Amino acid sequence: MPIIIGDAGPHFLEQFSWASQIIIVIVAVVTAIYAGKQLSVMRRVSQATFLLELDARFDSEALRDSRKLFSKLCEDITTIVSNDYPLVAEATRLVHCAEKWKGVLNQMRTEDEEGYLKLIGYLGFFETVGMMVSKGYVSREDVFELFRGPLVDAYQCFHLHIDDRQNEMGVPEGLFEHALKLGKEATE
Repeated sequence: MPIIIGDAGPHFLEQFSWASQIIIVIVAVVTAIYAGKQLSVMRRVSQATFLLELDARFDSEALRDSRKLFSKLCEDITTIVSNDYPLVAEATRLVHCAEKWKGVLNQMRTEDEEGYLKLIGYLGFFETVGMMVSKGYVSREDVFELFRGPLVDAYQCFHLHIDDRQNEMGVPEGLFEHALKLGKEATE
């Protein structure tokens, strides 16, 4: 019969096993925290890269002619409306500008297809940006910091025309919906 001299406690290997399990859990937690921080940094770098690419596309030769035409028409229409309505409040002047833009775009659509397509291409850029914002690929605030002015101008100039186009037969649902939504939010 064996002699029992009191309880000696857990065996050395059992204690070692517990300690190693605790160390493994601690290492796993530290690794998870580090990986989370790395993912956050990678996401910010990815968004910054995407914003730089959007900025480069906006300044690209492909959009340069569209931006020039848009800018010239903005100037011309603002001058015409300011001369036609010199004493109205700014908000009223903006309404008149939007209505003038609607007429100019409708006329260009039938009489100057090339110019019209350049302007629609300009709005198409903001459609892409708006979709990227709605999908969460880039933050709304970052886009507003970079493109608020052009977004507000594009919304002001195109929204009445696009509203009409959206109601035409054969036009796909959601025509420029992302651009208009983002432009409206930038305006507000």
